Amino acid sequence: MQGGASVTARRRGFRGSFLPVLLVLGCAESTPPLRDVTETLEADDVPGAEDVVEAEAEGSACRPGQSDCGGTCVDLTTDPDHCGRCGHACAAGEVCNEGACASTCTGGLTNCDGACVDLTTDPNHCGDCTTICSRSEECVAGHCVCVPDCAGRACGDDGCGGSCGTCPAGTSCSDAGRCVCVPDCAGRACGDDGCGGSCGACGTGFVCTPAGTCSCPGTLCGTACCATGEVCLSGACCDATWEVETTTTLRAVVRDLDGTLYVAGSDGTQAYVAAHDACGVRLREQRFVRPTTATGSTLAAIALSGADVCVGGQTLLDGADPGNGLWARLPKTTLTPTWAVSLWGGGDRLDEIWSVGVTTTGNGWMMGTTQVDAPPTQAWVVRGYADTGTACGFALFPGETGGTVGRGLLLAGGRVYVTGTRAGQAVVTSFADDECGFTSGPCPCTPTGASATVEVAGASYTEVRALAAAGGSVYGAGFAIIDDDFGTLLARIAGTTVTFAPRWNPTAQIDAYTELAADSSGGALYAAGTRGWPGSGTTAGQGVLARYGAAGLTAEWQALLDDTYLCWDVLVDDGGGIVVACARTGSGSVLARCLPSGVCP
Repeated sequence: MQGGASVTARRRGFRGSFLPVLLVLGCAESTPPLRDVTETLEADDVPGAEDVVEAEAEGSACRPGQSDCGGTCVDLTTDPDHCGRCGHACAAGEVCNEGACASTCTGGLTNCDGACVDLTTDPNHCGDCTTICSRSEECVAGHCVCVPDCAGRACGDDGCGGSCGTCPAGTSCSDAGRCVCVPDCAGRACGDDGCGGSCGACGTGFVCTPAGTCSCPGTLCGTACCATGEVCLSGACCDATWEVETTTTLRAVVRDLDGTLYVAGSDGTQAYVAAHDACGVRLREQRFVRPTTATGSTLAAIALSGADVCVGGQTLLDGADPGNGLWARLPKTTLTPTWAVSLWGGGDRLDEIWSVGVTTTGNGWMMGTTQVDAPPTQAWVVRGYADTGTACGFALFPGETGGTVGRGLLLAGGRVYVTGTRAGQAVVTSFADDECGFTSGPCPCTPTGASATVEVAGASYTEVRALAAAGGSVYGAGFAIIDDDFGTLLARIAGTTVTFAPRWNPTAQIDAYTELAADSSGGALYAAGTRGWPGSGTTAGQGVLARYGAAGLTAEWQALLDDTYLCWDVLVDDGGGIVVACARTGSGSVLARCLPSGVCP
């Protein structure tokens, strides 16, 4: 900047002091001096010409005072190839002197290969003709001196090893030389970073504390935060109560260790199986008829076996044999049957499977009835292999000529508990899982365990439909008929000793329990069934869920589920909620989760 300024000053001084003399002595001077003046007039006295020259350098990569001539930075006041303007070259032997071609340089200027320069200020000829200063340097008194550049900068390097300034605490110097705020997120996952920004956002349901941590005001569920009214079930936030309606008929529900719920039933003439997550959302479903020649298949029971689901029910046929019992194995991932086996035990009569269980060793146990379409009916126990489907069966009551039915089954403590009704009286018996051998025909087994007769005083008929284990005891649920009026039955069975809960009989229609489950502590029992059902039809009656204290068999509450007429199955999930599968009024079913307090959706 200094070199350029002094050249301009000299040029203007030249014009002001010597031009009148040259004009007066014009005829006495030689041609070259007169040419110099002419060139000076052309270059400098044309209005705006000097501004044009300076403008050529603006915005370019050239030094201040230089111009861009075809991509080359030149000093129009000294360059003999571009003297006064781009492309104007001085003749051989001439020099460029202050923007004009001349024979010699003005006093104080030095001829450096045709360029008249001031060695004390010219950055391209600093001190001598060959020394060129860098872009960050100026020529001062013939020496290249670094000139600090802090234009627009408040901090950082000044280009000469110095500093343009320091930033206050809490800020840092940016590459542009600005003092900017430094975000402080040390130990903070959320909230203000101190600079108007954020250290991060919390997940759904979490709130940011003043300390910058994400806190869950509700229930922490793995990495999720459950909102008010939600509970943590198998690592997922679910509504505390939920309900799923379906057009299918649901008869059984079971819960896997990962919280997945599997249901079984029918959809028209097809067997139906589905998987739901812990929140009730249906994940996948499957429908099938087995064998493929059957006219229809229905399912009444479901159990889990490793990576598979085992189901039991009935398949209907054309011809002399109207139908057989059915059990099938389905992978949990697809629910497409790996195999499905027809089971028969009463000749060419209708047979059914009512309950299914699978032991940890892979033995399948089933309870059902043969000849259900034409007495004498027989209570029927079936043993099978869950890996192949091979099965054999035997009578629960050997020697009985008929009139018996098979209902509930429970696997507990290495024993198989089964229940049926004989001569109007319910019977519960048990045997060891490995007690009964296996053959391709009838199983060679006569249970040796103690049998308990479950008969309500004054009842003409008693039936235990479901069994459950709680606190080391076995419990049964069903119904008893007294004076043609159905009332509920709940009993504890210890060996041959039976203790009854008070009979619940609010209507003159059928009040009965169909299934039973215990909570994880064994302190409470949950019975599902119906209230006021006439025994047929789907429009009268109401599904019921009841809670009993296991120790005293005291009824704590009965909850009626709206728009249902019968609840078929019940279980308790890992959050203490009660999941029920109920038949809806009219048609279809509902899968619902209720609270231990009796609140249902």
